[in-house]
Amino acid sequence: MSHILNGELGQMAERFNLEQTFTDYLNDIKGKTAALFRLAAEEGAHFAGGNAEQSTALANFGENLGIAFQIVDDLLDYTGSAKLNKPTLEDLATGVYSLPLLFALDQPKLKTKLLPILNKKHQMSVSDMQLIQEILVNSAVIEKCLSSRLLRHFSK
Repeated sequence: MSHILNGELGQMAERFNLEQTFTDYLNDIKGKTAALFRLAAEEGAHFAGGNAEQSTALANFGENLGIAFQIVDDLLDYTGSAKLNKPTLEDLATGVYSLPLLFALDQPKLKTKLLPILNKKHQMSVSDMQLIQEILVNSAVIEKCLSSRLLRHFSK
């Protein structure tokens, strides 16, 4: 549980951080969602009478499932809809920069469009956040996230 708490604290420390790296992002989700999925799978194996090898295998599976789940959840933060009962832009509003935004910030043309808005931090309006959403959805960033080796790797 301390790993999960440290993951949450790590994510809070990265809020509104335009220098956040992919490694920072991965460490944050490994310490939060992936750690929770890992713990659930590992404990399930333990309480089902599994041996150490089975517990480790399920723990690793749970971690990978948690990472894949979080990546999809992060995509839905920009592409979700009322039909899915998934509110959008919540991470962005709280300064949590997830994979789609990090991929966009790696592209110079998108970064130039995004930085003036993101530099507003707490002062970003709803229309500012919707503009960021529009920029990401109309770019290749969402597709890049969906087709990334990362998502395929963690969803195996």
